[in-house]
Amino acid sequence: MNIDNSNKLVNPAFEKLFTELYATHKPIKPVIKDDILILIGKVIVKFQRLEMTIGDFISTLLNFNSSFGNILTNDLSFKNLLSLLGTLHYEIIENSTEIEILLKEARKAEELRNQIVHSIWLYGQTGATRWKKSNNNGKGKKVIFEEFSVGELEKIVDWIDKIDTSFGALKFKELIKTEL
Repeated sequence: MNIDNSNKLVNPAFEKLFTELYATHKPIKPVIKDDILILIGKVIVKFQRLEMTIGDFISTLLNFNSSFGNILTNDLSFKNLLSLLGTLHYEIIENSTEIEILLKEARKAEELRNQIVHSIWLYGQTGATRWKKSNNNGKGKKVIFEEFSVGELEKIVDWIDKIDTSFGALKFKELIKTEL
């Protein structure tokens, strides 16, 4: 951790406030097993890797080095990265079933990743329970409880990793094809 980030963790005023508040109010927090927390972390890390691979694919299609590609893609949402990749692939290579399948899987991965990241997690019967509250289009609030087992979260991690690997492999396949 760099010094700037390390300094963010040291705030005597906050530590004093926390100590005072905690002395009078000890909230009960849900216990979530470490294996669930590790898998949620893996979902986040694998998804970020997928996002980087897609940006690199875009750079490759444009014959940019990664620095120029990063300038173009750094501030794009994941949805816009996928749109740009799909458009570039169609214009530069050709429309292919392979890219369409991967783009579709990446969109589904983003949706599932967002559900996982933007939820509150509770101890569940078989692993963990995802709790999400949202507005229901003017019909009051919507509350979702969804159970995830360790095995299900492992499948999600592996699936995102497969999507990432497939994008990387397709990039190299297209690169070799264009160099021949």
